[in-house]
Amino acid sequence: MSPFNADQHLPTFKRIIPAAGGWSLRAIRKTYKYTLGFLLLLVLAHIITTAILGQMLKEDIAALKAKGAPTTMADLARPKIPDSENGAVLYAEALEMMSTSQAQKDIAVAREFSYRSHKGCDPALWNKTAAVLPRLQGILQLTEQASSRPKCQFPVEWTDYLSRVRPLSELGMLACLARTDALVNARKGRMDAAVKSLALGFKIGDSLKDESGLVAYDVRISGARTAARTVEDVLKYGGMSESQAKRLFDGLADIQLAPGWVNALRTRRAMDIRSYDWVCKGQIPLSHMLALWGIRGEEMPLGRLPRVVLRPLLYADERDYLKRTEETIRYASTSFPERKRLRLLERLDREFSPYAILSPWLCGDQWVGNDGVRVDANVAGVRTLLALAAYKDRFGSYPASLNALEKRLGWNLPKDPFSGKDLLYRPKGKGFILYSVGENLKDDHAIPRPNGPGPQDGYYYGKANGQVYADIVWQMDH
Repeated sequence: MSPFNADQHLPTFKRIIPAAGGWSLRAIRKTYKYTLGFLLLLVLAHIITTAILGQMLKEDIAALKAKGAPTTMADLARPKIPDSENGAVLYAEALEMMSTSQAQKDIAVAREFSYRSHKGCDPALWNKTAAVLPRLQGILQLTEQASSRPKCQFPVEWTDYLSRVRPLSELGMLACLARTDALVNARKGRMDAAVKSLALGFKIGDSLKDESGLVAYDVRISGARTAARTVEDVLKYGGMSESQAKRLFDGLADIQLAPGWVNALRTRRAMDIRSYDWVCKGQIPLSHMLALWGIRGEEMPLGRLPRVVLRPLLYADERDYLKRTEETIRYASTSFPERKRLRLLERLDREFSPYAILSPWLCGDQWVGNDGVRVDANVAGVRTLLALAAYKDRFGSYPASLNALEKRLGWNLPKDPFSGKDLLYRPKGKGFILYSVGENLKDDHAIPRPNGPGPQDGYYYGKANGQVYADIVWQMDH
């Protein structure tokens, strides 16, 4: 048999290949060595790049560890707290009491009342809520005991962080019960009981101040926001004495939400380092990791490439993520006016690198830090409201200025966490308007929040004219 000849045996290809660019099997045989050499160079470059980026990433993580920052799940574990000191044990019992069918029906009434009825003064729901609250007092008493314990640590396996979400998120319902109890007692003139429930609303969230992670931080934010809104609602019923206002004023002095953002970011960073490691080592497919954010692989650039090909890109992306997170932590560690002066937000708001794979989604919830400043402004506002209520109880009317309030009442008023200066105040009729300058650090003269989407702090806070954030406003008409 004669040897194979492409030109003789495949005459059709003899006509097609030259038309496609002049290539022939003979030309391929002459260049395959160069092609293989080029592919080998690509593989070698990939191996070297992977090794270099991997070593640089190890050095970055080692530098974080040297600063005392957690970088592994083991670093996040804390010594176990004895049950006798641990408020989480009693919170768990309170949540168990809420699981009965009767409790669920009563809680549904309290939830509806808390979020709707007291605004519209629906007499039927007021009476219905007042009727179910006595059956919920056991839960509130257990919650009070839990919040009074010196420490609170919920059980968690750091290899499965999501296991801790459920009990933490359910604490919000306990805060809702405290809010309902405070409103009903205030309306009935039982202000001592109302003040106790108001304090409980803040203490529930503050129990989590030593807990790590964004979930605990979000629960604290939500709880403090709800409790602050409740103080304003209760004060509108009137009848709070100076001693009652002072007790609550002092109880809120140590509540600060903004610093907790730093701990939450450090915890989240350790979890994300693990996530990158899992993907790089093939312990979890990239598609599964993306599914946690509800993202399909085809929606993400480069997401469908094999893991071996992606490894240097993942290393580079992780280094960029660590740098961005470190900048975010720096942002969180400064006062709000300092953030504006250094223009840190503009630096953090840059676009992600073209090779970004996981970092756009991992960094997506890092901007909750400004929520903490807003809630701190809410706490500062309600503490000032309490001082104004005490002033009126002692002197019969509201002061002409906050300076007069401090001098005559002798209380040290909190500063606006946005500006670092005093909150703004002006009398209006028999009442007053009190406000914070908000995120734009401008006196917008108490512009109310327009209808539509925006931060829901329970106050008139949002965007003015569609461009800048308006002031956070508290108003009392009597």
